[in-house]
Amino acid sequence: MELLFKEWKSHNNLKRFSTVQPHLVEGLIWSSLLSLLLKRYLCRAAAQKVALRLSMFKMAKTPIGWFEPIMKSLALQAKSQLEADVAWAIEFIGKTCKRSQQAKSRKDNSLDDIWRHLNA
Repeated sequence: MELLFKEWKSHNNLKRFSTVQPHLVEGLIWSSLLSLLLKRYLCRAAAQKVALRLSMFKMAKTPIGWFEPIMKSLALQAKSQLEADVAWAIEFIGKTCKRSQQAKSRKDNSLDDIWRHLNA
């Protein structure tokens, strides 16, 4: 939970707000949470498409090119454009957010691998 909150605060502009009006602050918090959930959903969809584990950190750092078109399509309720934007974003995330192999990592040491062994 702590890592999720850290990601939410660090990569979704939850540090400061330029208003002290409670209703605006609440709206900004909800918007930030929804954008985090959408980004995570798209990263998971991209990971399934490329059949690789992707880096949530890299995904959180790269939304500038793909997140805005999705939000714009949602705001305009342009369903066909939204589908195209989501497909492009999934493709982009799958190509650019691959995990780097760390020298310290061992095989079967990831959370996914641990779950796989427990469920076997």
